[in-house]
Amino acid sequence: MKLTKRLNQTIKPGILSLMLLASTVAEGQSVTVYSCYEMAEDLSPLKQKEIYLSSINSLNQLIQNTHNLPRVTLEASASYQSDVFGLPARIPGVDFPTIPRDQYNMSLQVKQKIFDGGVSKASKAIEALDEQVKQNELDVSLYQIRNIINELYFGSLRLHQQEAVLISLLAEFENKTSAARAAFNNGVLLKSELNELAKEQLKVSQQLVQVSHAKAATLSILSTWINREISAEQLELPSPVENQSFESIDRPELLLFATRNEKLSAMADLTSTKNIPKLYGFANVGYAQPNPLNFYHTDWNSYYLVGARLTWGLDWGASKYQKEILLISQEMTLTEQENFLRQINNDLIKKQSEIEQMKATIVLDEQILQMQNEIVAEAEKQYENGTRSSTDLLTTLHEQAQLKMNLSIHSIALAQMGVELLTISGNIP
Repeated sequence: MKLTKRLNQTIKPGILSLMLLASTVAEGQSVTVYSCYEMAEDLSPLKQKEIYLSSINSLNQLIQNTHNLPRVTLEASASYQSDVFGLPARIPGVDFPTIPRDQYNMSLQVKQKIFDGGVSKASKAIEALDEQVKQNELDVSLYQIRNIINELYFGSLRLHQQEAVLISLLAEFENKTSAARAAFNNGVLLKSELNELAKEQLKVSQQLVQVSHAKAATLSILSTWINREISAEQLELPSPVENQSFESIDRPELLLFATRNEKLSAMADLTSTKNIPKLYGFANVGYAQPNPLNFYHTDWNSYYLVGARLTWGLDWGASKYQKEILLISQEMTLTEQENFLRQINNDLIKKQSEIEQMKATIVLDEQILQMQNEIVAEAEKQYENGTRSSTDLLTTLHEQAQLKMNLSIHSIALAQMGVELLTISGNIP
């Protein structure tokens, strides 16, 4: 019941914050890729694991605190033995009691740690760091969700722009087909040219159906991740990130590497305590027949025993070898961290190069599209004057639509690359 209550107290604030965020989305306001990160991570089943880890950590701390309390043991025993202690000869005038063969004992034993050489402190530190390692591993897993959201978010934007271009092209084809039909009815246009326009219009409609279904599917998957229905119009296109050099990497993997090393250091500290003497106090209170401390008392008697015990073990150098193993493990962790940072830096350089390339591509897209617009305007005049066929006009219109798509897709790709650059470095705003 206490655990359930603790979990409810932890979960309720998270649910409340999600409800507030969801109400914002439901009102039709714009959604950013960063807010999608937050919603997807909070709604991920992995987030529930974070709550359980927190509860386990609290319980483990309570367990560690009990290690400083006295160890109390209640024992009871009954035995029968084949022989007992006795004098080899009787002494005249002296009556020695006979020790019974059946013996009974009930005792309460108390053991209190006085000095354990730092075992408790080191064990508590290891337990806390172990929980932190698990939390950092969870953070790394949650961070990977951002790559999925990036693909879904910008994929929806790309498909939305393609759909808009196709809708505009389809409307243009419908106008051209209507005008061609009127010309055909007036006997100034061949049936073949009218059919050619109608065929191209159907092709564009076919492309539009494919893009619309792909867009709906992508938005549906994105809505599933954030558990909210959204439309493409709500998706806000981030501003392109300027090419920059990141002086610091803020990835959760770095915290994981650091915590793992701290845990290995704490384990080395615990290993060092094995060669340190330990001091314990003890007390034993009992009721027995005969008295185990005085066999002359053969009837039921109470007794007690108090004292201290010093232990000092010899491990024949095992602790030294164990510390060397832990030191090697730390070096391995540092090597993994160095390799991770090298890969991150390589990815940043590659992504920055892609951004510069995309910027140059967009400049050329704009120039090519401007020239194509002029070509289309001239082609329409020639078509209206009857000096250009409908097939030639459709070709130029298709090229114009494709160039518009390219410019839109490349602009969205540039924004996505900027976000991916921030995701790689961990410097998410």
